[in-house]
Amino acid sequence: MTKILRFSYWDSCVFLSYLENHPDRATIIESMLDEVKDNQREQRIITSAVSIAEVSYLEGEDDDEALIDELWNNTTIIGIVEFHEGIARLARSIMRQVRELRSNNPYKVSGVDAIHLATAQLYSAYVFYTYDHKLLRLNGLRVVPYSIVEPYAAKPRLPFM
Repeated sequence: MTKILRFSYWDSCVFLSYLENHPDRATIIESMLDEVKDNQREQRIITSAVSIAEVSYLEGEDDDEALIDELWNNTTIIGIVEFHEGIARLARSIMRQVRELRSNNPYKVSGVDAIHLATAQLYSAYVFYTYDHKLLRLNGLRVVPYSIVEPYAAKPRLPFM
């Protein structure tokens, strides 16, 4: 029996946190990457091609474009979704839905964030991982059919001392 491939969507800030070796995040993200590597036939990470532009450089001394490209070229676990008209129209719809929430709440979604949300929805992601607090506030508001949460690892690695 073949298992269905499940997609988790990663916002560009998750990739940046990993590449920049963020002290509170990198170990968790590395554990998540290992989990996807171990279950390639069942799950894959997806992100919009917009993430390539957003992850254009790294803060600090380790700014290495080859390191960034190595991550994007790992197609066995990361799928890059091209931007197209269908995503643009869905992104516009999401932005309008969020605007309707503004009568009671101060929510706003940028065009790029809406592209990320729409891409995840169009490709049936079951979860959207981000560290962006503006996006995390949308979780549970029924704007999109998946959870929006901070990255976490089912089997976290122990940090090296």
